[in-house]
Amino acid sequence: KNNPDEIEKNSRGVITIPLVVHVVHCTSKPAQNVPDNLIQEQITVLNRDYAGLNPHSMGAFPASMKANTEIQFCLAKRDPKGKATTGIERRAITDVTVVFGKDNQMKHYSTRGLDQWDSKKYMNIWICDLVTGLMGYAGLPTSPLSADYGLVIDYDVIASRYGGVGTHELGHNFNLYHPWGPNKDNLNCTDSDLCNDTPNQAKQTSGVPSGVRTDACTKTSPGIMWMNFQDYTNADGMANFTPDQKKRMLALFE
Repeated sequence: KNNPDEIEKNSRGVITIPLVVHVVHCTSKPAQNVPDNLIQEQITVLNRDYAGLNPHSMGAFPASMKANTEIQFCLAKRDPKGKATTGIERRAITDVTVVFGKDNQMKHYSTRGLDQWDSKKYMNIWICDLVTGLMGYAGLPTSPLSADYGLVIDYDVIASRYGGVGTHELGHNFNLYHPWGPNKDNLNCTDSDLCNDTPNQAKQTSGVPSGVRTDACTKTSPGIMWMNFQDYTNADGMANFTPDQKKRMLALFE
Protein backbone atom coordinates (compact mmCIF):
# COMPACT_ATOMS: atom_id res chain seq x y z
CA LYS A 1 0.00 0.00 0.00
CA ASN A 2 2.95 2.34 0.59
CA ASN A 3 4.67 1.59 -2.71
CA PRO A 4 3.90 4.31 -5.32
CA ASP A 5 4.88 1.98 -8.17
CA GLU A 6 2.39 -0.62 -6.97
CA ILE A 7 -0.34 2.01 -6.72
CA GLU A 8 0.39 3.20 -10.26
CA LYS A 9 0.33 -0.33 -11.61
CA ASN A 10 -2.96 -1.24 -9.98
CA SER A 11 -4.68 2.00 -11.02
CA ARG A 12 -3.65 1.74 -14.67
CA GLY A 13 -6.45 1.72 -17.20
CA VAL A 14 -5.98 0.21 -20.63
CA ILE A 15 -2.84 -1.88 -21.20
CA THR A 16 -1.41 -1.13 -24.65
CA ILE A 17 0.93 -3.80 -26.00
CA PRO A 18 3.48 -2.99 -28.72
CA LEU A 19 3.44 -5.50 -31.56
CA VAL A 20 6.21 -6.53 -33.89
CA VAL A 21 5.00 -8.26 -37.05
CA HIS A 22 7.48 -10.55 -38.81
CA VAL A 23 6.47 -11.22 -42.42
CA VAL A 24 8.25 -14.22 -43.97
CA HIS A 25 7.45 -14.57 -47.67
CA CYS A 26 8.63 -16.29 -50.82
CA THR A 27 9.45 -14.04 -53.76
CA SER A 28 7.81 -16.58 -56.08
CA LYS A 29 4.46 -15.91 -54.35
CA PRO A 30 3.98 -12.12 -54.04
CA ALA A 31 0.64 -12.49 -52.19
CA GLN A 32 2.55 -13.77 -49.16
CA ASN A 33 4.13 -10.35 -48.70
CA VAL A 34 1.00 -8.86 -47.16
CA PRO A 35 0.97 -5.05 -47.27
CA ASP A 36 1.15 -2.75 -44.28
CA ASN A 37 -2.46 -1.60 -44.62
CA LEU A 38 -3.83 -5.13 -44.22
CA ILE A 39 -1.65 -5.67 -41.15
CA GLN A 40 -3.00 -2.45 -39.66
CA GLU A 41 -6.50 -3.60 -40.50
CA GLN A 42 -5.88 -6.80 -38.52
CA ILE A 43 -4.71 -4.72 -35.53
CA THR A 44 -7.89 -2.63 -35.78
CA VAL A 45 -9.92 -5.85 -35.58
CA LEU A 46 -7.92 -7.00 -32.55
CA ASN A 47 -8.51 -3.70 -30.78
CA ARG A 48 -12.24 -3.84 -31.53
CA ASP A 49 -12.56 -7.40 -30.24
CA TYR A 50 -10.46 -6.89 -27.11
CA ALA A 51 -12.41 -3.70 -26.30
CA GLY A 52 -15.68 -5.67 -26.26
CA LEU A 53 -16.93 -3.86 -29.36
CA ASN A 54 -17.39 -6.78 -31.75
CA PRO A 55 -20.84 -6.21 -33.35
CA HIS A 56 -21.91 -9.86 -33.48
CA SER A 57 -24.82 -11.06 -31.38
CA MET A 58 -24.55 -12.70 -27.97
CA GLY A 59 -27.66 -14.71 -28.74
CA ALA A 60 -29.39 -15.83 -25.55
CA PHE A 61 -26.57 -14.52 -23.35
CA PRO A 62 -26.71 -11.08 -21.68
CA ALA A 63 -24.69 -8.21 -23.09
CA SER A 64 -22.66 -8.19 -19.86
CA MET A 65 -20.91 -11.33 -21.12
CA LYS A 66 -19.16 -9.21 -23.78
CA ALA A 67 -16.26 -7.85 -21.72
CA ASN A 68 -13.89 -4.99 -22.46
CA THR A 69 -10.59 -6.69 -21.64
CA GLU A 70 -8.77 -3.34 -21.26
CA ILE A 71 -6.03 -4.69 -23.52
CA GLN A 72 -5.13 -2.90 -26.75
CA PHE A 73 -2.41 -3.19 -29.37
CA CYS A 74 -0.23 -0.89 -31.48
CA LEU A 75 2.71 -1.38 -33.80
CA ALA A 76 6.02 -0.85 -32.01
CA LYS A 77 7.70 2.54 -32.51
CA ARG A 78 11.17 1.49 -31.27
CA ASP A 79 13.11 -1.67 -31.96
CA PRO A 80 15.09 -3.54 -29.27
CA LYS A 81 18.08 -1.24 -29.88
CA GLY A 82 15.97 1.90 -29.41
CA LYS A 83 15.88 2.80 -33.10
CA ALA A 84 12.72 4.01 -34.83
CA THR A 85 10.69 1.22 -36.45
CA THR A 86 7.40 0.71 -38.23
CA GLY A 87 6.84 -2.40 -36.11
CA ILE A 88 6.88 -4.54 -39.28
CA GLU A 89 9.92 -6.42 -40.59
CA ARG A 90 10.11 -8.62 -43.65
CA ARG A 91 12.26 -11.45 -44.95
CA ALA A 92 12.11 -12.50 -48.58
CA ILE A 93 13.06 -16.11 -49.34
CA THR A 94 14.30 -16.27 -52.90
CA ASP A 95 15.75 -19.71 -53.53
CA VAL A 96 12.90 -22.07 -52.56
CA THR A 97 9.19 -22.12 -51.82
CA VAL A 98 8.72 -22.60 -48.09
CA VAL A 99 5.57 -23.80 -46.33
CA PHE A 100 5.76 -23.79 -42.55
CA GLY A 101 4.16 -26.12 -40.00
CA LYS A 102 3.84 -25.95 -36.20
CA ASP A 103 7.55 -26.56 -35.58
CA ASN A 104 8.27 -22.82 -35.08
CA GLN A 105 10.84 -22.59 -37.88
CA MET A 106 9.40 -19.24 -38.98
CA LYS A 107 10.48 -17.85 -35.58
CA HIS A 108 14.21 -18.27 -36.14
CA TYR A 109 16.47 -16.71 -38.76
CA SER A 110 18.52 -19.90 -38.90
CA THR A 111 15.48 -21.84 -40.20
CA ARG A 112 14.39 -19.29 -42.83
CA GLY A 113 12.34 -17.21 -40.40
CA LEU A 114 12.79 -14.05 -38.34
CA ASP A 115 13.96 -14.02 -34.74
CA GLN A 116 11.68 -13.05 -31.88
CA TRP A 117 12.07 -9.60 -30.36
CA ASP A 118 12.25 -9.50 -26.55
CA SER A 119 8.95 -11.08 -25.50
CA LYS A 120 8.94 -9.15 -22.21
CA LYS A 121 8.65 -5.92 -24.22
CA TYR A 122 6.83 -6.91 -27.44
CA MET A 123 4.12 -9.26 -28.59
CA ASN A 124 5.55 -11.07 -31.61
CA ILE A 125 3.36 -11.99 -34.58
CA TRP A 126 4.65 -14.03 -37.51
CA ILE A 127 2.86 -14.02 -40.88
CA CYS A 128 3.86 -16.74 -43.34
CA ASP A 129 2.56 -19.56 -45.51
CA LEU A 130 1.27 -22.34 -43.25
CA VAL A 131 0.45 -25.91 -44.27
CA THR A 132 -3.03 -26.50 -45.66
CA GLY A 133 -5.67 -26.49 -42.95
CA LEU A 134 -3.62 -24.52 -40.42
CA MET A 135 -4.82 -20.92 -40.14
CA GLY A 136 -2.72 -19.97 -37.14
CA TYR A 137 -1.43 -21.13 -33.79
CA ALA A 138 -0.18 -19.84 -30.46
CA GLY A 139 0.95 -21.26 -27.14
CA LEU A 140 0.15 -20.55 -23.53
CA PRO A 141 2.57 -18.30 -21.63
CA THR A 142 5.36 -19.86 -19.60
CA SER A 143 7.67 -18.45 -16.94
CA PRO A 144 10.08 -17.40 -18.26
CA LEU A 145 8.55 -16.72 -21.66
CA SER A 146 10.04 -18.99 -24.30
CA ALA A 147 11.92 -17.96 -27.43
CA ASP A 148 8.90 -19.20 -29.40
CA TYR A 149 6.25 -17.22 -27.51
CA GLY A 150 3.91 -15.35 -29.83
CA LEU A 151 1.32 -15.74 -32.54
CA VAL A 152 1.61 -17.25 -36.03
CA ILE A 153 -0.99 -16.46 -38.72
CA ASP A 154 -1.24 -17.74 -42.26
CA TYR A 155 -0.74 -14.95 -44.80
CA ASP A 156 -4.06 -15.79 -46.49
CA VAL A 157 -5.94 -15.13 -43.24
CA ILE A 158 -4.66 -11.55 -43.30
CA ALA A 159 -5.17 -11.14 -47.05
CA SER A 160 -8.73 -12.49 -46.75
CA ARG A 161 -9.51 -10.24 -43.76
CA TYR A 162 -10.48 -13.25 -41.64
CA GLY A 163 -10.10 -11.35 -38.39
CA GLY A 164 -11.20 -13.82 -35.75
CA VAL A 165 -8.13 -16.07 -36.03
CA GLY A 166 -5.78 -13.50 -34.52
CA THR A 167 -8.22 -12.68 -31.72
CA HIS A 168 -8.61 -16.38 -30.87
CA GLU A 169 -4.92 -17.26 -30.97
CA LEU A 170 -3.84 -14.23 -28.92
CA GLY A 171 -6.34 -15.45 -26.34
CA HIS A 172 -4.13 -18.52 -25.95
CA ASN A 173 -1.07 -16.28 -25.60
CA PHE A 174 -2.94 -14.61 -22.74
CA ASN A 175 -3.55 -17.93 -20.96
CA LEU A 176 -7.04 -18.79 -22.23
CA TYR A 177 -8.10 -22.34 -23.03
CA HIS A 178 -10.84 -23.44 -25.38
CA PRO A 179 -14.27 -23.57 -23.68
CA TRP A 180 -13.99 -27.38 -23.47
CA GLY A 181 -10.67 -27.14 -21.64
CA PRO A 182 -7.05 -27.99 -22.43
CA ASN A 183 -7.67 -31.26 -24.24
CA LYS A 184 -8.97 -31.98 -27.74
CA ASP A 185 -12.51 -32.45 -26.45
CA ASN A 186 -14.40 -32.81 -23.19
CA LEU A 187 -16.85 -35.61 -23.93
CA ASN A 188 -16.93 -36.72 -20.29
CA CYS A 189 -17.59 -33.09 -19.20
CA THR A 190 -14.91 -33.18 -16.49
CA ASP A 191 -12.44 -30.72 -18.06
CA SER A 192 -12.59 -26.95 -17.61
CA ASP A 193 -11.27 -23.74 -19.14
CA LEU A 194 -10.98 -22.36 -15.57
CA CYS A 195 -13.49 -19.59 -16.30
CA ASN A 196 -16.76 -19.96 -14.36
CA ASP A 197 -18.86 -17.84 -16.71
CA THR A 198 -18.16 -19.89 -19.85
CA PRO A 199 -20.63 -22.82 -19.84
CA ASN A 200 -19.08 -26.27 -19.80
CA GLN A 201 -18.76 -27.57 -23.34
CA ALA A 202 -18.11 -31.00 -24.84
CA LYS A 203 -16.31 -30.08 -28.05
CA GLN A 204 -15.70 -27.39 -30.64
CA THR A 205 -18.34 -25.60 -32.66
CA SER A 206 -18.04 -25.10 -36.41
CA GLY A 207 -19.76 -22.77 -38.86
CA VAL A 208 -22.02 -20.02 -37.54
CA PRO A 209 -24.79 -21.45 -35.33
CA SER A 210 -27.91 -19.55 -34.38
CA GLY A 211 -30.11 -19.50 -31.30
CA VAL A 212 -29.54 -21.75 -28.31
CA ARG A 213 -27.22 -24.72 -28.80
CA THR A 214 -26.94 -27.32 -26.04
CA ASP A 215 -24.79 -30.41 -25.63
CA ALA A 216 -24.10 -33.19 -23.15
CA CYS A 217 -22.22 -30.81 -20.82
CA THR A 218 -24.71 -27.91 -20.90
CA LYS A 219 -28.22 -29.18 -21.52
CA THR A 220 -30.36 -26.12 -20.84
CA SER A 221 -30.72 -22.55 -22.16
CA PRO A 222 -28.76 -20.37 -22.82
CA GLY A 223 -26.64 -23.39 -23.77
CA ILE A 224 -22.99 -23.36 -24.77
CA MET A 225 -21.33 -20.02 -25.57
CA TRP A 226 -20.62 -20.85 -29.21
CA MET A 227 -19.95 -17.20 -30.05
CA ASN A 228 -16.99 -17.00 -27.65
CA PHE A 229 -13.69 -16.08 -29.28
CA GLN A 230 -12.07 -19.23 -27.90
CA ASP A 231 -14.46 -21.57 -29.71
CA TYR A 232 -13.97 -22.55 -33.37
CA THR A 233 -17.03 -20.75 -34.71
CA ASN A 234 -16.43 -18.88 -37.98
CA ALA A 235 -15.16 -15.33 -37.64
CA ASP A 236 -18.52 -13.82 -38.64
CA GLY A 237 -20.11 -15.50 -35.62
CA MET A 238 -17.49 -14.79 -32.94
CA ALA A 239 -18.49 -12.09 -30.47
CA ASN A 240 -16.93 -12.04 -27.01
CA PHE A 241 -14.55 -12.66 -24.18
CA THR A 242 -16.29 -13.05 -20.82
CA PRO A 243 -15.53 -11.15 -17.58
CA ASP A 244 -13.78 -14.23 -16.15
CA GLN A 245 -11.69 -14.59 -19.29
CA LYS A 246 -10.74 -10.93 -18.87
CA LYS A 247 -9.65 -11.59 -15.28
CA ARG A 248 -7.54 -14.52 -16.41
CA MET A 249 -5.84 -12.38 -19.07
CA LEU A 250 -5.20 -9.40 -16.83
CA ALA A 251 -3.72 -11.66 -14.14
CA LEU A 252 -0.70 -12.04 -16.44
CA PHE A 253 0.08 -8.35 -16.03
CA GLU A 254 -0.18 -8.31 -12.25
